Amino acid sequence: MILDQWNNLGRYAGLGKNFETAVKFLLERGMGSFATGKEAVDGERVYVSVREADLSSKPERWESHRRYADIQILLSGGEAILYAPKPGELAGAYNGEKDVEYFGSVAGLRCALKPGDFMVFLPGEPHAPDRPEGPEGYSKKMVVKVLMA
Repeated sequence: MILDQWNNLGRYAGLGKNFETAVKFLLERGMGSFATGKEAVDGERVYVSVREADLSSKPERWESHRRYADIQILLSGGEAILYAPKPGELAGAYNGEKDVEYFGSVAGLRCALKPGDFMVFLPGEPHAPDRPEGPEGYSKKMVVKVLMA
């Protein structure tokens, strides 16, 4: 897991060819230029989804991926993302089409994001996104999916 700010994004281009593609695209476009929706950057190797959501304190949903890394960038509002170095017990089968598996409750760290902050989750790293800073909240967030395998 990586936690950093937009102005340091270039540091992570060396994580692989697809990361280099993602970082170059993001820096050329700029943080304020993304509309809600999905956009292909390099086919299914790198793509971006932007969404706006009202966040509630519903139970967290722990997930990880096997093929893709996530770069989750907070564009506006506030959000906390939970991270754990080890997964908990699987809560269902792996969904290969969506590249996601879910876990039961996991003991983890709470990372509060402000606009311009981002987190990178590599395959196999459990995380629970979309957590409000308080009982409720709002976020506009970009998730960049980067094929690793």
